[in-house]
Amino acid sequence: YQQSICHGDLNMQNILLDEALNVYVIDFSETRPRAVICDYARLEVIFLLEFTRLESEADLQELSELFEQWFSAAFLDEDICLPELTDRDNHKAFAMSGLMRQYALKSVDGNRDIVPYLLAMLEWTLPVVCYNLPLARKKLSLRAASLMVNKLNALLPSGSLHQA
Repeated sequence: YQQSICHGDLNMQNILLDEALNVYVIDFSETRPRAVICDYARLEVIFLLEFTRLESEADLQELSELFEQWFSAAFLDEDICLPELTDRDNHKAFAMSGLMRQYALKSVDGNRDIVPYLLAMLEWTLPVVCYNLPLARKKLSLRAASLMVNKLNALLPSGSLHQA
């Protein structure tokens, strides 16, 4: 993908909204040239790993199954047929993640290649195991990371993931 100046640490603490619904982005300490899709990938990781409902082992299993479908996409714009999500938090998290992929697709002028997007997501998914989060969130992060790596292995020519 083409490079752009990206925020580098776009998360919900760095996005402010005032009473008039004006949006302000703060904390540009990690800003640098990166693949133009990086900030969208970062937000998708946040939506999927932090905003989904995860209160029990059954929730972890359900999210793991949803992630298997979600990370089965071979293209950035591929429609993933998830079951109807009755949990409001999960519905919003996957809906927002889908929007991030749409925005990423627009930012790269329709380039459907999902590999750079998955690599950008992986950069933010793996460190979650070091965060001060409940063990279930860490397990979910590891499962998401393994699904991304498996998808990258399937999409890339043999041996090229080691070079990336």
